[in-house]
Amino acid sequence: MPELKTAISRLKEHPFTLIGLADREKFHTGLLAHALRCSIDRDRGSAIDIVSELWGDHIAASQLQRAQKIEVFVEEGSVDLGIRVDGDVAYFAEMKLKTGLADHQLKKYKHKHPDACGVVLGLFSEETGHEDIASRKFPDIISSSFKMPPISDELDEAKQDSLILLRMWKDYLSALANVSGQFEKAGLGPIEGAERLKEDLRTLKLKGVFEAFRYRLILAEVQKRNCPGSAEIFNTHGNAGIHFKFDRDMPFGLQWQAGALKLFVEDPRFKNGVSSDLRDARLEQLAEKYVSHFGLAKRILLGRPGKFRSVTVDRWSIFEPCKERIEKIVDGLVYLGAL
Repeated sequence: MPELKTAISRLKEHPFTLIGLADREKFHTGLLAHALRCSIDRDRGSAIDIVSELWGDHIAASQLQRAQKIEVFVEEGSVDLGIRVDGDVAYFAEMKLKTGLADHQLKKYKHKHPDACGVVLGLFSEETGHEDIASRKFPDIISSSFKMPPISDELDEAKQDSLILLRMWKDYLSALANVSGQFEKAGLGPIEGAERLKEDLRTLKLKGVFEAFRYRLILAEVQKRNCPGSAEIFNTHGNAGIHFKFDRDMPFGLQWQAGALKLFVEDPRFKNGVSSDLRDARLEQLAEKYVSHFGLAKRILLGRPGKFRSVTVDRWSIFEPCKERIEKIVDGLVYLGAL
């Protein structure tokens, strides 16, 4: 994928990456607010186009044309970014370039401003849990829709610097959208140079969001099989993962993260670093059954003690072809659910 390699190189060499700002959600929120303000001040029609693309609200956007005063704000009342039209909040957005979406964030602001149009802005589209709140890929939208004004000698130095910053941002988002687009095309299939890509994404501090995208695809396929138990995507220390759990007196299940498929048992009564002998015995017995049933030649080595304790039963990279992995997960969940 020559385009992917070129885009990765642009990201790694970009000034925002070099100074450690590229992976900061607040940084992108601030620049998005700045881009919206510049568009509103310079060309309201252009601003309306961007708002319509970001929020997908073509009808209500017409109120921007008639408005006397438009105010873009950030970090107010638990919302990342919003737009007031003649004093009333008309739009709000949650920026989720890296982190996962907490449902209460949307509920709280939607309850406070029921007539406002909300959106979740991220690198990939995902389910928001709200029919009236969409998820949109803001790097794609900004890199293609935000029209940069020319930088001329007539502008004072501060305005020239501001436009240069926005131009750099648009260039960064363009390369980022290219990488995510190539990743989406791969789906759950093979990715050329997967190990190198994983390390490049780690360098860019964006590995977790790309992992989460693949885990969401896997979760959707597993859910189509109506497997028993519950499931969720999570992220710890920049590593995304997927967690399948059966709620019992001591919950157990499968967890896939950081290249390892783990069989785990939780101890709800775990306290003060004291490991439960009963829980550890259950985990060892469960692991022996699982390994034997699926013909896995694995030693039963318990991970470090805690409320969650596990045994690694296989080694899987999320960047490898995953279709076969889905079937193995489904088989494992069906087996565990029957115990």
